[in-house]
Amino acid sequence: MNHLAANEAVLLPDSGTDFDAAVQQMEIALPTAALRRTQGNKAAAARLLHIDGQRIKYLCRKYALH
Repeated sequence: MNHLAANEAVLLPDSGTDFDAAVQQMEIALPTAALRRTQGNKAAAARLLHIDGQRIKYLCRKYALH
């Protein structure tokens, strides 16, 4: 199995996946990682994620991220 196929198998197992749950997991995991890397600085985290400040604030409220 090549690298691309292996990544695809992780993202989309043969049994399928719940798209909305997967998106929600990413909406939590990516901002959490960015906030951790920036010691909680939302503006810096937004820059890392290439999103605007309002969106990071929204995600933090939506998922109670700190």
